[in-house]
Amino acid sequence: MGPEVCLEGCPVARGIAIGTPVILDELESTTRAISIEPSALDAEIARYRKALEQSRDDILRIKAELERDGIKDGVSVLDAYLQIINDPLLNDEIESEIRRKKKNAEFIFQEAIGRFRAQFRALADPFFQSRFEDVEDISRRIKTYLKKEDRLRLSGLPKNSIVFSQSLAPSEVAETRRESIAAFVTEVGGATSHTAIIAKAKGIPYVARCNYSRLAALSEAPCVIVDGQSGKVIVNPRPETLAEYTERQKTISAQERILEAKKECRAETKDGVHIALRANVEIADDFSALSHFGAEGVGLFRSEYIVLEQGRFPSEDEQFDIYKRLLEHAGGHPVVIRAFDIGLDKVVSALGHDRELNPALGLRAIRFLLQEKELFRSQLRAILRASPFGDVRILFPMISCLNELLEAKRIVAIARAELQKEGVPVRKGVKIGCMIEVPSAAMIADLLAKECDFLSIGTNDLTQYALAVDRSNQSMSTLYTSAHPGVIRLIQKVAQEARKRRIPVSVCGEVASDPRFIPLLLGLGITELSVSPRFLPIVKHVISHVDQQRAKALVVRLMKLSMAQDIQEALSDEYERTVPAIEH
Repeated sequence: MGPEVCLEGCPVARGIAIGTPVILDELESTTRAISIEPSALDAEIARYRKALEQSRDDILRIKAELERDGIKDGVSVLDAYLQIINDPLLNDEIESEIRRKKKNAEFIFQEAIGRFRAQFRALADPFFQSRFEDVEDISRRIKTYLKKEDRLRLSGLPKNSIVFSQSLAPSEVAETRRESIAAFVTEVGGATSHTAIIAKAKGIPYVARCNYSRLAALSEAPCVIVDGQSGKVIVNPRPETLAEYTERQKTISAQERILEAKKECRAETKDGVHIALRANVEIADDFSALSHFGAEGVGLFRSEYIVLEQGRFPSEDEQFDIYKRLLEHAGGHPVVIRAFDIGLDKVVSALGHDRELNPALGLRAIRFLLQEKELFRSQLRAILRASPFGDVRILFPMISCLNELLEAKRIVAIARAELQKEGVPVRKGVKIGCMIEVPSAAMIADLLAKECDFLSIGTNDLTQYALAVDRSNQSMSTLYTSAHPGVIRLIQKVAQEARKRRIPVSVCGEVASDPRFIPLLLGLGITELSVSPRFLPIVKHVISHVDQQRAKALVVRLMKLSMAQDIQEALSDEYERTVPAIEH
């Protein structure tokens, strides 16, 4: 056994895994062009169609297995795969190219995928770049059948395998069994990828952006530890390190069982103040998690994921069906649907706009919607049509000035009037709110609050824009922190203005699920938190040990500190002092 080596990566799916490494080699990346005789072109096209059919059978089989296991996230991903395989435009183009160039199907197919790759890499947003993994996944399967190669199936790996790969396709992860795969480690990827979504749904720890390829001894290592909490990957752990992580693994499992057993309890502070604790939902088929983790409704439904998964804007009827289903799963609790937070960097459609050099500061979110009013109106009509089925609320993204909010409300009124004229029932008093995620919105929170029924603070973007730091840039990670005094003061101002208008204010960014920040948020006057479903139990646990008066005193102390590092240390100290460990 070699010396202990600790690698660092990006934590994507939480958990701790201990196992043996399995390094997956990528399929051959290039394919040689072979000339095809005219008389053999029909047979070549038939060979391509056969590869499509075999790949389709694979996806249908995996989909059936996921449905049987109740992994609904993966089912929606694989439905998108079937759309790609069945795309008549893509397949007609490939078959035409085979006939025109008289080349082998795998070469023509590779050329087509190469064009897709170039288009996706030109997009600035890392989230949408990750969508190309769907196309890559399907292309590998089709090329495998065309080239008659055997593909290593993850489902056939031995127990406690820790899979290392440059990248992993969602359908490959969907095939895995939790009892076999202990964890995933990749050199690329991120928390918003389909691979990550399915890994989280299966409860498999996952660390991305880990540069392991330079570690020659990895393949010979008898043991590897993956810490999905911190992003550490420990190769050849020392006996004391192994013992420490084995104990942590047992503790986490026990704590999760205890916390989930309390899911029916309300989120209340130590002194009896109720905090509305809701879920962030991204995938339409993830609605069952609401009741499983005890959410009081949905604090943020990221509706743009519908567009990104399907690669197109869904129709009004399609949206209505999704929103209605979400409201039914919410069981009478509020459901906040954020209008499409999307821009040109995330849209593949002929909308007639030029590409932008800096899409984060360009035509996105409410700006995009107010230019594409028909798309916006269609979504608003779908939400209002669903309103009789529950307490639905509309949230406008990236509001930066009062004019945007007023214009958006005007379009809501138009949509409502249209539906009433058509005799479509609409719930009275559908609440309207706006996201506070740019500094200008925070500074005019008093003006916005007068026109809203609620406010929602998106701390991820608010931090990014306030500090002028790209949160997806790893080299800037030390500068990106919501503990910056400027960010905290912006949150405080928004909470104060909401309190003056007597409207609720929620936080739906990452800090809402960070146990250290929760006493600060409650002390600032935040009345609602919205987090990913899997964080609901631990957040509820922390809330139950917060005393409001003590939290307000904490805010007074923190406001006297001038350095983010000092604030972070104070938050950690307060957490350790007031929140006891979960007994098991």
